[in-house]
Amino acid sequence: MFWFLIFTIELAFIFYSGKLLQKKVFQKSGLWIFAFLYLPATYIHEMSHYLVAQLVGVPSELNSFVPRKQGNHIVLGSVSIAKTGFVKRFVIGIAPFIIGGLLTGVLFYAYELRYFTDWQVLIFVFLLFQSVNSMYLSREDLRGIKWLVYVGLMIVLYALYLSSGNFLVLENLRAISKLMLVPIGFNLLVSILLRVF
Repeated sequence: MFWFLIFTIELAFIFYSGKLLQKKVFQKSGLWIFAFLYLPATYIHEMSHYLVAQLVGVPSELNSFVPRKQGNHIVLGSVSIAKTGFVKRFVIGIAPFIIGGLLTGVLFYAYELRYFTDWQVLIFVFLLFQSVNSMYLSREDLRGIKWLVYVGLMIVLYALYLSSGNFLVLENLRAISKLMLVPIGFNLLVSILLRVF
């Protein structure tokens, strides 16, 4: 139960602080530096939409990875998706969350296997930052499916809670919770440097 609570709090903090951090980095650095910093995450995010759309048979086209400001929002990349049914739209919309989550899981697994040497930990931190940031779902990603995403997330968290008595699940939650301190620490460090908090 303890590690489930820690994991849930960390997940919420990462998403909240990540959104806040993106906004502040953009305000302090300008569009192009911001876009360069988040380019790998943007590429993972948009390719997730594109590849899943192709996989489920929905015509799609990669539009751009050139950043632009659209009203009060920053658009770092875009993919055009043909009109489709609710289920396919849902799967395409949440694709970055699933694929970014899988990439983050692979990084955690590689870290647990002690795959990274001392100097490669910096590469690990960079890759972890990018994979976590690729998971953010934009307003456009959630159009028409926001409520379903929240319900799905609650089901997953509840399933984790129910299985948190299982030793293997508990050990994985403990390991992931400890490693989640890396992106949390990175977000806090950059936030302090930018005087966000």
